[in-house]
Order: sequence, then structure tokens, then C-alpha cells
Amino acid sequence: MYKEEFKRVGYVYFGYISPELSSENTYPDYIKENVLEAKEKIRAHQTESAITFAFMTDLHYSSTKNHDIRTQRLMNAYRELKRDVQVDKLILGGDYLNDGTKEYKTNNYISLRNFLKDERYFPVNGNHDDNSIWDLCIENEVSENHLLPGELYDLFFDHLPDLGAEFNKKAPGLYYMYNDKEQKVRYIFLDTNDIPYSIDENGKLNYTKQHLFALSQNQLDWLVNEALCFDENGWDIIIISHNFYKFAEGGRNNKESERLKVLGDVLDAYQNGKDIDRDYFRDEFFVHCKAEFSKAKRGHIIACFAGHHHADFAERTDGGIPVIYTSNLMMYHPCTPERNDGDKSELLFDVVTIDRKEKAIYMTRVGAGEDRIIRYE
Repeated sequence: MYKEEFKRVGYVYFGYISPELSSENTYPDYIKENVLEAKEKIRAHQTESAITFAFMTDLHYSSTKNHDIRTQRLMNAYRELKRDVQVDKLILGGDYLNDGTKEYKTNNYISLRNFLKDERYFPVNGNHDDNSIWDLCIENEVSENHLLPGELYDLFFDHLPDLGAEFNKKAPGLYYMYNDKEQKVRYIFLDTNDIPYSIDENGKLNYTKQHLFALSQNQLDWLVNEALCFDENGWDIIIISHNFYKFAEGGRNNKESERLKVLGDVLDAYQNGKDIDRDYFRDEFFVHCKAEFSKAKRGHIIACFAGHHHADFAERTDGGIPVIYTSNLMMYHPCTPERNDGDKSELLFDVVTIDRKEKAIYMTRVGAGEDRIIRYE
């Protein structure tokens, strides 16, 4: 496909368009039956001290008839779970829309937000979400189709203060935290695509977010000096971002995430009460990390959750913190695991139930794939 065709069709060639439907039913029986099975499993895991939330990622939504119907099926399934097993938080792992012109992207955000109306959703920023990939794909000499952080905030993040989310007051960004004071759980939502918006002499972005992950100095300072700080011990912490550094030997796409090594080092130092004081990188991505965790009141990091890779897998940081990835939410291609029209595999998301007494994370799957159990220390 040539760049003129890219411009004409309005989305990139990855195939993130929901394929043909065999039915226009917005809540077919095979999804209802799967939700009923999931409810019984979730109830079995929900103790008095359990933490429960839904995790969905990599929707790659486009305002088309097929995608709209499948998205309505998704929301009907989620709302039934929310009502019957008290899933009161919807956590979104990034990559919400297909890519295209800035107008196309903006209109799709408006359409998607209508599906999320009245929902308590907590998003993170993904590598497709600012649309900077579009100018790259059409080989545009001037970057004009991307959304700046403030524009993206207005389109998809501006409801969060009303939910009680706290952003960095010193330097605005698309990262924040939310405190569940009743359960003493802090959710930290990171922007792992927090890269410099610098342009060359022709007005083209020097960096696009498609295959480049990093933290800014502002976000890093906020993480160690605010988000990971407590007035008392005894809190649990859950970290959410679109991607993490790959810790497993021979892990996936290590090159694109290598600049997130600082994040793994910070989380491990924090968990083990160790100080950290070092520089990372010697270029435009330079950051300095300094934190005296040995002297601070600290919470306990239960796990990290992410998407991006369109696959289910779990690994651990060097210090043993679970990092759990979930595959793509909607049926399109490429897909892992396999998806089929007309059965439950059209959808894929997890209801996460954390039993803090047993130190077990139960990932109850709705749709394609399998349930998972991950233990933590």
C-alpha cells in the first residue's frame, strides 16, 4: 500500500479493523454464557480484602459498523460483570484507536468516549495514542497529525480529576495516581511513551512513539518523590502502563523498551528498601534517578499490568515483582490467541481479583484465552 492509499483509507496497514460479522446482535448468547461462567469464578475469588478490577488493552478502535457492534458487545459484557460482581474500576492499558489523519483520530476518540459514558475508566497512554505514527507511515515531511499531550488529555483523560485521580502538579503529563483509601491500595498509572516532542528544521518530529518507550525526568521525579511516597506503612501498590522493560532472557522487543530499564531499577529498589542514585543514558533521553527508599515509609508493590504485545504472558522484574501482559481486546488481525467470529473469542479481557491473604492474583478471562494465576511475594 502506497502513501497516497494510506491517506485515502485513513488508517495504517496493520489490519486493526474488526472483520465481517455473522450477526449484528449486540449481546449474543455465546458472550452472555461466557460472562455467566466468569461471574461464578470471580465470586469464588472475592474475599473481604480482595481487590477487583477489569483490565482491557489494545482495542485499536475505529468508528465502523463492525467495530461499533463488537465494542457494544464488549460494554454489555463489562456492565453485566460490573453490576453482579462489583467490578467498579475499568483499567485501560493503551492503544485505544487506529491511526489516521488528526481529524480521523479526534473523531474516533469522541466516538469511543461515547461507549465509555458514565464508566469509571482509568487509561494509560499507549504508543498509538498520540497518532505520531501517521506522519511516519505516510512519509510526511512535516509532522502535523499528532496530538500533543494537552490535546490527548482533553480528548480522553480530562474526567480523571472528578474520579479522584492526582496528576503531577509541578509538570503536567499523562501519568497520575489514584488512592483507594478504603482498601489502602494506590494505583499508579505511568506514561511509558513520555518521550521528547522535539522537531527538526523542517518541522518534523525527531521521535515518534511507535517503537520508542521512555520516561521523562519530570515523570521519574514524580514517581520517586510523590507516587511512591506514603505517610504511613501498610499500603499496597499496583502499577499500570502500556509497556515495561523486558526482564526475561531473550524477551520480546528488548530494543524498543531498553530505556525503561530505569523503571525496573526504581521499582526493585523501592520494593527492597534500597537507595538509588545514578544516571541513565547520555543523550536527549538522559535522566538522573535519586531516591532514598531505605529511610522512607513505603507501600508494597503487588504487580505491574500492561498490554502492547498482543499476547498473554507474565514475567518478573530482577527483584521478583510480577509483570503481567494481556493480549488485545478486540477481534482483528494479527491476533494471539486465535479469534473467531461467532464465538466468545471475539473479545478478550481480564477481571483481576487479588487475594492479599493468599498473595494470589486471579486473572479471570472473558473471551479468548485462558484464566491465569500469578503469585506474588
